[in-house]
Amino acid sequence: MPKIRRWELRQLGRILKRNGYPTARWTVGKMMRYLGLRAIYSKPRTTVPAPQNAKYPYLLHDIEIDSPDQVWAIDITLFRGAAGMST
Repeated sequence: MPKIRRWELRQLGRILKRNGYPTARWTVGKMMRYLGLRAIYSKPRTTVPAPQNAKYPYLLHDIEIDSPDQVWAIDITLFRGAAGMST
């Protein structure tokens, strides 16, 4: 029998149903959250930076921003389209 930490939502629902406790999948999910149980699986790593990219410091760390227009920011995003580079 696997450890309960490794059971996923649907698997736990099937086990409960087999033992005479028919429950909806959403109810099993609520019970798992209440008990602090969650399935163990690899999470997607979508924002892993490339090691050669520079890391820039956060320059506003020690500045208290207390009025409008005190700090401005800009983001220029370029992407290649059918007609060339666009913003």
